[in-house]
Amino acid sequence: MENDSSLNCPGCGAPLLANVTSHAVVTTDGERVPFRRHTDHVMCSCMASYRVSDLRQVIAQVEARMRS
Repeated sequence: MENDSSLNCPGCGAPLLANVTSHAVVTTDGERVPFRRHTDHVMCSCMASYRVSDLRQVIAQVEARMRS
């Protein structure tokens, strides 16, 4: 399932991802990067690192609040 939620870095506020799907992350420049493990990470330009599985949960929570 795909969504249209973008995500900013909680540490510095910079754009982090354009989208997170069940099989990939979509970078802010539109590149689709597949991931295969629950331990895969995304790194921000401020050097903060986030697990992809955690980011998917954050986006799901944001979308749920938007639907309410």
